[in-house]
Amino acid sequence: MRCPSCSKAMIGTRAHGRGFVYRYCTSFTRLRYDTARCPASRLDADAAEDAVIAALASFYRDQHGLIAAAIAQARNSHAAGHPARRAELTAAEHELAKTGAAIDRYLATFEQGTAQ
Repeated sequence: MRCPSCSKAMIGTRAHGRGFVYRYCTSFTRLRYDTARCPASRLDADAAEDAVIAALASFYRDQHGLIAAAIAQARNSHAAGHPARRAELTAAEHELAKTGAAIDRYLATFEQGTAQ
């Protein structure tokens, strides 16, 4: 999450009170420099987490068409790029085989003592 005041990341912080630990989301700027640089108040971490989970659940529950379209687009993109990747892999394997054959020739020449 980003702070609405300074746009820096919100960081998990906590405070200890009478037998309880209170969790907050605090702006990085406020945490590091105090309220003089970022006047945004701290957010209750439990409430923020509940809101994020509710938003995600709502999205996954209600946006089947959007999710299906994104999956279809990713599949199409993968399928379209597959021949190019296959050609690149074949070229790399060919170069690797050529290099391996050259190394084998050099080693054989060296072992035979015919290298100059």
